[in-house]
Amino acid sequence: MGAPHTIDVILADDPSKHLKGPFTADEPVYNIIQRIAIELQQPQADYNYQELYLSGFHLEYYPQLPLANYRILGGILTYQSFRKGEISVFVKTLTHGKTLCISCNPWNTVLALKKILFRREGVPLGQMLLQYHGKLLKDDSSLQSQGVHAMATLTMSTRVRGGLNLILSASTRFADVSTGNTENFKLVSRSSPGLTVRPGTNVQVMCPCTPRYQVICPVHFGTIELTQRQFICPNCKSSHDTVPVTVGFRMCKYRFHGLKADGTQFTTGWAVIDQQGYYRRFESRIQTEWTRLDFLAHGAEHFGRLILKASE
Repeated sequence: MGAPHTIDVILADDPSKHLKGPFTADEPVYNIIQRIAIELQQPQADYNYQELYLSGFHLEYYPQLPLANYRILGGILTYQSFRKGEISVFVKTLTHGKTLCISCNPWNTVLALKKILFRREGVPLGQMLLQYHGKLLKDDSSLQSQGVHAMATLTMSTRVRGGLNLILSASTRFADVSTGNTENFKLVSRSSPGLTVRPGTNVQVMCPCTPRYQVICPVHFGTIELTQRQFICPNCKSSHDTVPVTVGFRMCKYRFHGLKADGTQFTTGWAVIDQQGYYRRFESRIQTEWTRLDFLAHGAEHFGRLILKASE
């Protein structure tokens, strides 16, 4: 066993509370989960799931993966437990960058979920709207009947006063492309699953099915509006839980137009990446909140397909 360290874990049901405890990098994640459950006096027989998340991504502990398998790097570890019959959903709120994790039952109504959110956020029930995959959820319908499943991400929005049927949406956290910080990568013919790069725009996302690295969603040419687009993971073929992180371009000219959550507008001229064997990616470590961000890419479609190294 490696040398012991101290781990700080936030409790998803009450983010104001957290636990500190010992761990070693090479012990299974399952051991850490058991230690937390004992501290909280949560018998395993009473719960369907007791899980750890790193910045919102589930840490798989089968088959007995150690914490060293994941790059913690100052990320936030969160413990979430589900009593039998419960599920957990994430809700992106109107507060910049804030996502809530809510425990509920699949047969709860949308209105019941809104009441929980009202207690947490203070948004009046008459103004609050919830969306899932761009669809407004009906108050008197159950979450299950609206297709909301465990670990789904909903978006909170609100109607404009005066009866107008307009919606003010929550912002999206994404790379701050306004800094202009980019990296160029040399492409290779073989790499890990989900790292295919194509000419045009390529959005990099995190998906629970591939927690160790960002996968790449090629979206080719044309205009893409980040806040209105679902990105399908190339590995699990699902868009339910993908989280866009940054964007890259290959063999094209591209530009941006965006509005940050603080009201700052951002527009660029055309930039070009025309080196046959290279991929240009925007730095993902610096993130900001976008109310709207558009990517526009133009270029030839006859260039071949290459793949990015997993290590890069």
